[in-house]
Amino acid sequence: ELLQKLETISEDQLDLKFREETNAFVSYIFNYAKIKTLKEGIKVTGNGLGILVTTYVDAINSGAVPCVDDAVTTLAQHENSVAVQRAADHYSEQMVQRLSLPTDTLQELLDVHAACEKEAMAVFMEHSFKDENQQFLKKLVELIGEAKVLFLLKNEEASDKYCQEELDRLSKDLMDNISTFSVPGGHRLYMDMREKIEHDYWQVPRKGVKAREVFQSFLQSQAIIESSILQADTALTAGQKAIAEERTKKEAAEKEQDLLRQKQKEQQEYMEAQEKRNKENIEQLRRKLEQEREQLIKDHNMMVEKKLKEQKALLEEGFKKKAEEMDGEIQQLKHNIEDMKKNSGSIFDTIIREVASFIFSPISMIEKGIRSLF
Repeated sequence: ELLQKLETISEDQLDLKFREETNAFVSYIFNYAKIKTLKEGIKVTGNGLGILVTTYVDAINSGAVPCVDDAVTTLAQHENSVAVQRAADHYSEQMVQRLSLPTDTLQELLDVHAACEKEAMAVFMEHSFKDENQQFLKKLVELIGEAKVLFLLKNEEASDKYCQEELDRLSKDLMDNISTFSVPGGHRLYMDMREKIEHDYWQVPRKGVKAREVFQSFLQSQAIIESSILQADTALTAGQKAIAEERTKKEAAEKEQDLLRQKQKEQQEYMEAQEKRNKENIEQLRRKLEQEREQLIKDHNMMVEKKLKEQKALLEEGFKKKAEEMDGEIQQLKHNIEDMKKNSGSIFDTIIREVASFIFSPISMIEKGIRSLF
């Protein structure tokens, strides 16, 4: 009677001996039972095992011939999708935690990105398997690239906003008292105040990557005002005014060059950092491929040992013909092992070239988006 109500009755209502044996069984499973693994050495969790069973049963119910390899492929698709999302989430979460926007320099952001991307790649490598054509790795590279662009944009926006607020604060007195400079000697007074603003502005910490650009915009907005004050200054001769105008133009040109050099420097920093990370990503992939190859060789060696034991048992039991029939299977397995040892290098190189051609591609949308920032 209780068996019909197992889902609703309390544990105390069950037979004591039954509970003891059940607890002993559960304890054994948790402490001693080996984790289920596929032939590639891939550990299968409860969810993964459920997917394998469901796929296998669905094949049977549909009248198809059940195939473990097909079930494993379905599992790989699911697990790799989860691995991509888990790795992408890890990257974004860590970037948010470690970054304080605006960063003082672009390199500061790139260093945090490199560390977070490396961790994200490790997360993906740990949880992915049978990534045919590295399609899931490519997807992760795309997602991280897109997220990186967003962080770069947010960093610029934060820097622009902060710099503008600081300039507004520092230049408030200047803007509120523009009319007071329309007096003899007013141009010198105006320039003294503006130079103080510039000095104080560059003392503000952590202005970020837009500091020069924002200040350059401020100077450009002051150009007409300065010219008007200069021309109205009756304390200056025409020659002195001409010299002052020339000096202003020269300083503006120098600041434009400084801004251009900064942008070029940042672009160079970005490209160098990206190239370094790409090489590290390729190396991570190479290590994973080597680990998978070693596991495959190990699995094949175990299969050879198993077949040899079966063959020996058949011979001992007098089934010579059946034992001889196994020679072909054993030799094929040995051939596969040798083939993996000899040709894995060229296979690795082909896979890595394909991945490298993707992540180094200069025409990708990600790269275009990043280049537009500089």
